Amino acid sequence: MSSTPSNTLVLQRFIPYQVVSLGKKISDSLSEIYSREFDITVAEWRILATLAEKPRLVAKDIGELTLMDKAKVSRAVKLLEQKTYLVKQRDEKDNRASYLSLSKKGMRLYETIVPRALSWEAQLVDVLDPKEHEVFVQAMEKLGRHLDLS
Repeated sequence: MSSTPSNTLVLQRFIPYQVVSLGKKISDSLSEIYSREFDITVAEWRILATLAEKPRLVAKDIGELTLMDKAKVSRAVKLLEQKTYLVKQRDEKDNRASYLSLSKKGMRLYETIVPRALSWEAQLVDVLDPKEHEVFVQAMEKLGRHLDLS
């Protein structure tokens, strides 16, 4: 049995790699629901969900809240507009900026997807016992707060 020196990185045990890898698997798996059943992308879903929580935002704010770059937000906004899921309203004080909101059709889509997404999430975390789930959530929140202070 060989031991790994303490100054050697094992990628599969490296927390940044594990979190990104798990996050991608989770996102890809969940996206099958809304891409297959509702014909929207991950970026479009993030924008829908963000605007359902915060009903009137500019694209820059959406990018910051969803951790998506400006180009990805712009492409997704255009797609959502074409599908008539968004309402765009020019800022009277700054003609370069527009506020985005969900249209009634966009809100109906969001409200249709949410129960499916929550059911999917429940099935995912069902492999954890309640204590593991709580510890997992607390650990992620604690690491997030630590990084916010850095």
